[in-house]
This record gives sequence, C-alpha cells and structure tokens, in this order.
Amino acid sequence: MSNETQTRLKPHRGIFVFTFGILSFISGFFAIVFGPIAWISGRRDLKEMNTGVMNNSDGGLTQAGQVLGMIMTIFWALVLILGLLGLGIVALLVPSGDHFEDHGVHDTNYYDEGSADAYGEEMMMDEYGH
Repeated sequence: MSNETQTRLKPHRGIFVFTFGILSFISGFFAIVFGPIAWISGRRDLKEMNTGVMNNSDGGLTQAGQVLGMIMTIFWALVLILGLLGLGIVALLVPSGDHFEDHGVHDTNYYDEGSADAYGEEMMMDEYGH
C-alpha cells in the first residue's frame, strides 16, 4: 500500500487491543472486564484491517491482544460458572439450622441469663461430684 492510501485509512488500535489483552491476563478476576474489551475490539479491528478500512501495520499486536482477551474471558467465565455450581452443591449438601425443630428439641431458656448461670452451676456440681 502506498503512503497516500495508508493516510486515508483509519488508524490502527493495536496497542490499545494488546494492552487490554495483557491487562486481562495479569488482572485476575478483572479479566471479566478487560478480556471482552480486547476480544471484541480486536475482532472488529481485524475485520476492518482485512476489508481495507483500517491501517494494518500492527495487525500482529491486534491479533495477540484479541487472543489474550478471548482466552482469559473464557477461563474466568468457566471459573465463575464452576464456582457458582460448587457453591450451589455445597448449599444443597449442608443441612439448614431448622432441623432441630423437627426432632421436638426446644430450649426456650437458651437466651435467658438465669438459665446460663443454672447450667454453669449444674456443670460444676456434676464435674466435682457435689
């Protein structure tokens, strides 16, 4: 392409896409934000580069940023889905606190201050044989 044709093309955003791809790689869970930005921007820019609308001088950076964004978005989406699924399974397996009422065990004096003192005295008597 001649310089005259290059100047009429939209400027590339390879550095932008690559930066967001790297941010998605190093930012941990925030890759859910940075990854899709790199993925979508990279896909759009590569399409424009291939059709001749955008300057393609940094197509490699754009593609690298898009791939990093894609990988990290998919990775963290899977982590999020599997984590929520795991929490759901744990929530189903852990019994609720209401199961005591099913057995007819009710301690109405549990929060009564006098009952705590009486219980403590009873335990002391049992422990020392008084």
